[in-house]
Amino acid sequence: MTQSREHGTGLFETEEKQFAKVIAKTWKDGGFRSRLIANPRQVLQEEGLSIPADLNVTITPDAKTALALGLPDKPPGFGKLP
Repeated sequence: MTQSREHGTGLFETEEKQFAKVIAKTWKDGGFRSRLIANPRQVLQEEGLSIPADLNVTITPDAKTALALGLPDKPPGFGKLP
């Protein structure tokens, strides 16, 4: 799959379009929405998205009232700088 990086978002443009299609599909198909919430990794992969094995995938049904924060591990050497 050819992907081009979109400025500012950190996501690949192709993936953003695929995610938009998935979201639109949840609006049209309640059964699909339920499946996505129950098993996001499998459903996203079925929709053609490549999900790395070490990526934690969580679907938040009401994103208006949710905040998602990815907290990375402390980098090696952090705090040892002069």
